[in-house]
Amino acid sequence: MSHGRRIGRIKFIEPTPAVKERYFYRWNSKDLHFNPDVFPQLSGEGLFNSPSPINLEIGCGTGEYITGLAKSHPKENYVGIETSTRSVYFAIDLARKNRLENIRFIHGDFKLTYPLIPDNSIKTLILHFPDPNYGSKHIKHRIFDQNFLNKMNTAIISTGLISVVTDQKEFFFDMLEIAENDHRFTKTHTERFLDHYQSDVKSRFQLAWERINRPIYRFELTKS
Repeated sequence: MSHGRRIGRIKFIEPTPAVKERYFYRWNSKDLHFNPDVFPQLSGEGLFNSPSPINLEIGCGTGEYITGLAKSHPKENYVGIETSTRSVYFAIDLARKNRLENIRFIHGDFKLTYPLIPDNSIKTLILHFPDPNYGSKHIKHRIFDQNFLNKMNTAIISTGLISVVTDQKEFFFDMLEIAENDHRFTKTHTERFLDHYQSDVKSRFQLAWERINRPIYRFELTKS
């Protein structure tokens, strides 16, 4: 969730040192760029000491969605990465309140973490309501591009999934076109795209857009 995609005021809840140690990683962009070897791998082994692939949400925001998934699936491991300190602290507090053991949060730029993502380390990649980054100066900051799919082709397990959801129609079709032109991936649905997203667990954004009947667009990919 970017600074431009906030909904309402978010309370600043700084975790205690003990809670930070349990849930939190701060990955500085300069160090990610120049010294990636100082960080653990973005994987089950690196963050949970587990060989199981992780479920990763990019732009987890205030964490309602990913903490809900972690609570519902305690045997799976979840990681949320977010650039807003205020949002990620709020998400950590949700994890603390729910006493979750199977979740970690990273404050950092996902696009700089590619060297840290091993092959076959991700089970599900969640990209819900990302920043559209409109404008020629900002498009380069979009997550979903050809480099992203190149990385996911090796990072996601053979049965893994990529879930993409947004309320931004033009942005959605930009991403859909990139996906449709990459034959290493195929959609899990027969429709070209899905015009809804039904889930028992919902993010702050999804709840907000549903309240005003704002259209939501989705597609889901798996490896071909």
